[in-house]
Amino acid sequence: MPTISVITPAYNAAGHIGRTIASVQSQTFNDWEHIIIDDGSSDDTPAVVAAHPDERIRFVQQSNQGPSAARNHGINLARGEYLIFLDAGDWWAKDCLEVLLNGFRERQGGDVIAHGDWALVDLFGNVGRVHSSRFARGDGPATLLLYNPFCIHAALVPTALVAGIGGFRKSGSVEDWQLWLRLALGGCRFIHVPRLVAYYHWQPDSRSKAIDQRGTIQLLDATWATISPDDPLQAIRGQSYATAYVDMCVSRFGQGDVEQALADFDTAVSCHPPTIGEIDTYYRIAYAEQAPHEGADEVLNDELDESAARTRIDQILNHLNNKYQPAQREAGRRAAFTALGLAGYHEQRHTLARACLWSVIRENPSSLQDRTVGGTFIKTLMPAGLLNDLRKWRQGAA
Repeated sequence: MPTISVITPAYNAAGHIGRTIASVQSQTFNDWEHIIIDDGSSDDTPAVVAAHPDERIRFVQQSNQGPSAARNHGINLARGEYLIFLDAGDWWAKDCLEVLLNGFRERQGGDVIAHGDWALVDLFGNVGRVHSSRFARGDGPATLLLYNPFCIHAALVPTALVAGIGGFRKSGSVEDWQLWLRLALGGCRFIHVPRLVAYYHWQPDSRSKAIDQRGTIQLLDATWATISPDDPLQAIRGQSYATAYVDMCVSRFGQGDVEQALADFDTAVSCHPPTIGEIDTYYRIAYAEQAPHEGADEVLNDELDESAARTRIDQILNHLNNKYQPAQREAGRRAAFTALGLAGYHEQRHTLARACLWSVIRENPSSLQDRTVGGTFIKTLMPAGLLNDLRKWRQGAA
């Protein structure tokens, strides 16, 4: 019996499923089966699969029922001890399966899921920066109630766990997030393997990159309804909704819908008032052009659009001035300029970084002692060669 079952739902995937199959076949770990569920394709998907002969590939056809039903069909057929879900068009680093399986072997005991880091790839094959899937609040449900830190094909899960909860539920574009939440709330722990293992192929019509407001809020509503009012997790309930609305705000800014973006920002603040003073809120807004959305016609841009970022920050600050109390405006302004400064530093645009961080320090001199504000500001004053050496040292240490 194979150790790992790879499940791929495929619908009219003739143009890109070949790369996905090749990715599986090139793995350094070879004890796998690849179950491809053709979800009612009307193109040449069957012919493309047939062009990759391998006794470990199992090709099954069904009428069109959607990705959740296709994955569940694959789960029912799986013979492996572990499952991993790889959508048509996406692919892995060659050692993905080996790396994730080693994660299990290093952490014995209990129900665990191993997950690695991932990166977006645009239509021309340009790879964006690596997204860490590390959980910000430990390896349980507290992080997943705030956001889903990894793409679906970056996680290896015991087959018995997924089968035991009945597989996927149909949840629009958040069915994988719901699966991880259900497993986490059932006591599963998540092991972060700090290696780039998965590549996510973003394309303009990619359904799952659109922010599904209704689906996300419905997921949170349904999940929180199962959590006892006395559960300590209730302490982050407001923040979980706020995080979702900030996601929507960022997406709306990326689409140019400023009015709805500001409305979503307001809803986030009403759910969790500290959101207004959190640096991450504005950092994500600064990079909003990197949030691909349904119907987008631009390719993935992994760099800060300085002009667009400044415009969005100005729009947010004007909104704060018109609607919020002085203390909230001050907190928002400080967080916004810190975020823009950090974004500038990250992009090695030190003139932008210094100007933004200096405005924060000038208004609040004590922030010079803050590691994030003062520390970053001082680094922008370093000679370029010394700073690059410092960056390389930090990367090596990580």
